[in-house]
Amino acid sequence: MLKTKAQDGIGVLTSAAADLLKTEKRKYLCFYFVSVLLFTASFWYLPSSVLSESTNQNFDWWSESIIYADIMYHTDFPSESAALPQTLNLPRLIEHYGVMHNYEDYVKIAYETGNVTFEKRDYEAYTSNVVIQRFFFRLLDHVLPCSNTTKIALYRFLNCLLLAFMISVIPYWIMKKTGSFKTGMVMLVPFVLFAPNLIMYGKNLYWCAWTLLMPTVVMMLLTESNYFARSNYKLLLLSAAACLTVFVKCLFYFEFITSVMISMMIPVIYYLLNLDGGKETVKKKLTWFFTISAFAVVGFLLVILIKNALVSHYYAHTPGVNNADGILVENLKNRLFGNPQADDPGIAESAKASLLYVLGIMAKKPFVSIKNIFSLTHMGLILLTAAASVAVVFLDRMTNGKVSNKIRYWLICCWISMAAPLSWFILAKPHTYIHNEHCSFTWFLLFDFMALSVIALPFGQIISLIRQKNVALLSLPSVNKQSSDHDDHP
Repeated sequence: MLKTKAQDGIGVLTSAAADLLKTEKRKYLCFYFVSVLLFTASFWYLPSSVLSESTNQNFDWWSESIIYADIMYHTDFPSESAALPQTLNLPRLIEHYGVMHNYEDYVKIAYETGNVTFEKRDYEAYTSNVVIQRFFFRLLDHVLPCSNTTKIALYRFLNCLLLAFMISVIPYWIMKKTGSFKTGMVMLVPFVLFAPNLIMYGKNLYWCAWTLLMPTVVMMLLTESNYFARSNYKLLLLSAAACLTVFVKCLFYFEFITSVMISMMIPVIYYLLNLDGGKETVKKKLTWFFTISAFAVVGFLLVILIKNALVSHYYAHTPGVNNADGILVENLKNRLFGNPQADDPGIAESAKASLLYVLGIMAKKPFVSIKNIFSLTHMGLILLTAAASVAVVFLDRMTNGKVSNKIRYWLICCWISMAAPLSWFILAKPHTYIHNEHCSFTWFLLFDFMALSVIALPFGQIISLIRQKNVALLSLPSVNKQSSDHDDHP
């Protein structure tokens, strides 16, 4: 009889636990899709243009004009199979069409209206990068049965949607790791409404910002998957994912690659830190870390070889070009080291700029900005995160007598994630100096989300402590009453 009741009780508990898991899973999935909708709307409608002090609604139209020009070139000259993107030559436009200002607007309007046909000699190869997204947009341009204005809107909306799908995984992953659903909900507000340097990237067809988040998101999803948990080939899966995602990202462009690689490793580092064991496990963790990192570098180098071959092929029979093999590498070196002897004064100045000055520029970039009310720079965010980290450790010691591994590992990952943006600011100082607005996006690859989760932790700990004290106080009368009853009836 007792055995049957115990079995029934276990059955009920098991069923309740299963229902709870389903409810929890449903809750997290609902959060994810709501997040996707909110971010898509944010990237499309740019609320920060109204709510924040500064935003760029037409962010980097110059780079975007390369996509439009390349589409027009292959529409007018379909028999040509140019290996490099084709952009319009500004001096030629000034000379023959009188385009003196707003070059990018002119190219965009020319594509939208379809009324301007440029001569083949008006175009020139864009050698700074060989971007794969142009092939995709060119294909869509060929097959979509609608006006060019509608096509632009569709391209941009697709970009917004893909970025929203990618970026929504980050708060979803953070919620699952911290166990705080409220943190994820609160986290959406500043990023969706008040982060101009994040939101401005949503539509841009050249940058396709979702590719910057893809490696990190893949690692998050992979380490959380049931397939990964059951697999006997975990290192192989992580290494292959690192190589493939970095390869795909670099097919679009190689800017911010160090930031992408470091951010990508954060979910891996968190997974490795949580592995239990002694010295053998430490050796295993280090082996895994360096192996996965090496495969990521291999993905990057493969793309450099492919793109360099395309540039060399394009210029193989071009008179006056003697060093075709070095053109792409030279552009990469200019981004990393600059060129003090460059004819362009901006490039020359970027090589001579102080690193501390450049870091100061990037530290002043806004994390959130609320017009006429409040603005928090990334320097301010770093200081708040440092203060929160100290508070988290203190409160955890006060509650548990020591700092739990969960808290310790989360703080470690947060501070490592800050190395992602800093790596590009330092290693590619000239590029950061010239394109500091573009480079501000690297803060949002992961660090800003991690930092906000750390800032939220002490509030959760304080609420938990208050609840524990309230429970203790509420139980005191009951204890006293029981003691009194025992005294009256020995």
